[in-house]
Amino acid sequence: MERKFFEDNELIHAVINSDYKKVRDLVDSKCPEPVYDIGGFEKQCPIFIISKCLDMCFEAYPDYDIFKKRTEENKKIINLFNAQFGLGNTEDLMIEDYTGPFFNEEEERVAEWKEESEHFDFSKELVELLYDEITDKRRYHVIKQLCELGADPYDESFDGEELICYTGDDIQLGATYIDAILKSNKDKYTIEDVAEIIAFGKNYQNYAIMEKYSG
Repeated sequence: MERKFFEDNELIHAVINSDYKKVRDLVDSKCPEPVYDIGGFEKQCPIFIISKCLDMCFEAYPDYDIFKKRTEENKKIINLFNAQFGLGNTEDLMIEDYTGPFFNEEEERVAEWKEESEHFDFSKELVELLYDEITDKRRYHVIKQLCELGADPYDESFDGEELICYTGDDIQLGATYIDAILKSNKDKYTIEDVAEIIAFGKNYQNYAIMEKYSG
């Protein structure tokens, strides 16, 4: 797959700003075809992923003023994209399936990309493997597999804090980042800005996966 750089444009900008009227007008005129790849990620990342991650953030932190103001407009954008892409039910959509690592340099763009190994070093305890995963790569399917094998996300072996709380901290920090990004009202957004929005969605889904398991 030929990977392309991320570059902010009218549609992406309006989506990040939850400007439903602008998004609707652009979809009706300049952008009638679904945008299946915004660029900048190792996988093809469709534009609706941005709105989906913002929706999770807005719902998780409804008391943030800027989130409160944009929630309904963002939901309208999601409905618009659901119709444009023919998505149907997106409740089970996993953000990581559409993103992967992001890049902003030519060497990273053209580099041969391989999925990271998911083979476990079973010289380590399952709980240690889970700790390594949720504090480093944060891959939902690996987290799910480790939990299914018996790793307890509520284990307190590290610093006396439940493992799931590390992901909870990532979520809270991510909301703070998104709040700052949206308040900045930039003329142009960067791949780093979008990556922060998407990281929230990935962490939020990882937390939801771990909530289902307990030793």
